[in-house]
Amino acid sequence: MFENSIFILFSVACRICGELLKSEELLLEHEKKHKVFQCGFCSTKCYSRRKFECHIRIHTGVKPFACTLCDKSFTRKDILVDHMRTHTSEKPFECDICRARFRSPFSRDRHQLIHSDELPNACWLCTDKFATAVSLIKF
Repeated sequence: MFENSIFILFSVACRICGELLKSEELLLEHEKKHKVFQCGFCSTKCYSRRKFECHIRIHTGVKPFACTLCDKSFTRKDILVDHMRTHTSEKPFECDICRARFRSPFSRDRHQLIHSDELPNACWLCTDKFATAVSLIKF
């Protein structure tokens, strides 16, 4: 049944594109094909120009995305979009469980932890665990 079949076991995947390779050696050779942007301020490596430019703004303080309604500016456009919702009261992201609404998907996702049994934030002084870091700080 399997006489003419060839089975190849892949042991490693490229962190950039996900391609499966047979060995670490082939992986290293493969990853050379990808353009890597190395931060000159820290050890961060980015694999796209856009992400690299956003990362560099952390170090330079450049904030090219300015709010037209107040004096705040931001390093990324998506953060500006979330901020603009503070002026409009728009809350387009809804909790699947309790239907509470939020300005950003991050806020909604953080909120949804209260509905789960997941307690990823552990206190370093005692054994208590909390759903959010804010809850950890309060106690």
